[in-house]
Amino acid sequence: MTTLIKALGYTPLFILYLLGDILYLLCYYVGYRREIVRANLAKSLPNHSEQERLRIEKAFYRNFCDLIVENFKLYSISEARLKKRVRLVNPELLEEYKDKGVGAIVMGAHICNWEWMALALSAYAPQNLFSVYKPLSNKSIDQLMLKARSRFGAKIIPMKSFPKVLVNNKGKACLHLMLADQT
Repeated sequence: MTTLIKALGYTPLFILYLLGDILYLLCYYVGYRREIVRANLAKSLPNHSEQERLRIEKAFYRNFCDLIVENFKLYSISEARLKKRVRLVNPELLEEYKDKGVGAIVMGAHICNWEWMALALSAYAPQNLFSVYKPLSNKSIDQLMLKARSRFGAKIIPMKSFPKVLVNNKGKACLHLMLADQT
């Protein structure tokens, strides 16, 4: 399984996006977690019409499938190509923080491709980057993701260990990345 995932990382993106379109058809029309998605949209968007929520639901599934296939590239995308796709608006701020010897907490959310965002941040950052993550239940996939996420030097820290890392890094010029849009 991990060999297949790595091999897919060398597939051109346009082919991966075609694969994503097929995956969308399967996920949406077979109904992967559809009741959960519909219930969440109804709770989150009570003033939207059912037709509008249906449009958002389909867009969610299309985006979800694109994210899945894009993430195969985590194992092979070059730093230069990643920086073309994920642009940091003020990269000089990272250099300023490093020069001043201060650390920072960088907050993100699970929007767009958060995996690419985190990987790109480690490519842009001149200082150590500590990124919090929730370990996956599948140990071989978890190890594969850890390797991909740390390709450009990020230190990947399990959620339970992250508070200790923050305390240990107090007063150091390093970055701490959290995707903090979930409970």
